[in-house]
Amino acid sequence: ILEMAETFDPRVYGCRINLEHLRGILPDGIFKRYGDVVELKAEKIDDDSALKGKWALFAKITPTDDLIAMNKAAQKVYTSMEIQPNFANTGKCYLVGLAVTDDPASLGTEYLEFCRTAKHNPLNRF
Repeated sequence: ILEMAETFDPRVYGCRINLEHLRGILPDGIFKRYGDVVELKAEKIDDDSALKGKWALFAKITPTDDLIAMNKAAQKVYTSMEIQPNFANTGKCYLVGLAVTDDPASLGTEYLEFCRTAKHNPLNRF
């Protein structure tokens, strides 16, 4: 998590958002891209959950209108990371993709929220 947050740079390698880890070849198909990850931040969890003290990775994304519509319909509301170990022979992990899914991919995965509808502005983390 720390390596991905420290090394992430979309100018080096862009991180696109896909549907359920599937990549289509047509721009108008269901498996098109649904936005981009533009920033990552690692943060230690400081709450009263069982995850207290663990590291969390937060992403700032630029969603497409289609992703916003899916989210509004309560579909594909969780994310799943696509991690490349030893990215570009650096010896470090890099986030190369992000999928939207209906089920959490790991412990602590939060419900996907956009600023306009969030109770608290998620960008305050950045």
